[in-house]
Amino acid sequence: MELDYPARPVLHDGQTDIFQLTRLMDGWTIHNKVNMSKRFNACSEESNLFTHCSLSGCQGGNMANKEEILSGLEAAVVNGKKAESIKFANEVLSAGIKPLDAIDAGLIKGMMVVGEKYAAHTIFLPQVLLAADSMYGALDVLLPHIPKEDAAKRVDLVIGVVEGDVHDIGKNIVKTMFTAAGFNVHDIGKDVPADDFVEATKANNAQVVAMSTLMTPTMDSMKASVDALIEEGLKSNVKIIIGGAPTSQEFAEEIGADLHAVNAQEAVAKVKGAL
Repeated sequence: MELDYPARPVLHDGQTDIFQLTRLMDGWTIHNKVNMSKRFNACSEESNLFTHCSLSGCQGGNMANKEEILSGLEAAVVNGKKAESIKFANEVLSAGIKPLDAIDAGLIKGMMVVGEKYAAHTIFLPQVLLAADSMYGALDVLLPHIPKEDAAKRVDLVIGVVEGDVHDIGKNIVKTMFTAAGFNVHDIGKDVPADDFVEATKANNAQVVAMSTLMTPTMDSMKASVDALIEEGLKSNVKIIIGGAPTSQEFAEEIGADLHAVNAQEAVAKVKGAL
């Protein structure tokens, strides 16, 4: 099947700038509106991408082996199998495995594999979204069983697309990777006014604020959002990370932000290193 794929935005280090994906996907959708489902099927059929680990040997019956359960949970995420991830999450609870152990050694591990495959251009956006949906399915089962004292140790992060910009595919992928990395992520959406970043930061006692924009004209909105956090006296307790096609580390420093990332994995790594 011949499909018209747009060129992927590639950085100097060979990684894809996921903040540019909205432009890529929006343009592709307009040009290939009728073929959206065909592209997804082609990605799945031609690539056989999720071969990191197989669910064979992990299905059927109750498993007493912790390693097998966690491996099955990882595989379900990598393969984008939501029903399987929910099944293994329930087995985690039945086997008495700590939910945080399952999140760390199963869900996060799986999403890291997905992130690496995506950065290497061996999977596409639809597979990333399926993996994320699988992860969230398991999280819905596991999170209510995390002890309050453990939940309190998780870092709260507010994320949003700045005012004037409605492109949020990149933001959603960054959100997924931060969730997979163990952050409590509070997504305030797209086209977010500066005051909303301030209110969300206060309401959630956030230690990190992540904001993105895909368009040059809305870079001023990003500066306004950072200025608002500074004026409210929140900057001393908050790390601010920005991203998006027109942004850079130099721009981050210019507007008073702490960090800049070119993709989701780098964002997680930089924030973890800064805390």
